[in-house]
Amino acid sequence: MTTNVQPLFTEVYNNLTTTLNLDSIFDPTTGVLTGLDCRLLGEDGVNMKEAFCVNSYNRIFFDLVVVGIMSFGMFLMVCCILCFNVRHYQHYLHTKGKG
Repeated sequence: MTTNVQPLFTEVYNNLTTTLNLDSIFDPTTGVLTGLDCRLLGEDGVNMKEAFCVNSYNRIFFDLVVVGIMSFGMFLMVCCILCFNVRHYQHYLHTKGKG
């Protein structure tokens, strides 16, 4: 998206100022919208995309990895508890039958 958006805003800015002669409106120093540079809007769009999309994707991926590790740990814990209790119960039955 970075390679597509920034040149697009630069091209739109150049087209507006040259073909339609809108320099009196879009000129960053003397135009009606003083201080507004359309190229800056393109950079803001890229920054917004990086802030929301990239960080959200990274966070979701990290959460999935953490949940997967926790699920494996809980599964292993349940298996160990089950095996321990089965052995304990069998031992209890064995000692009770002898006693």
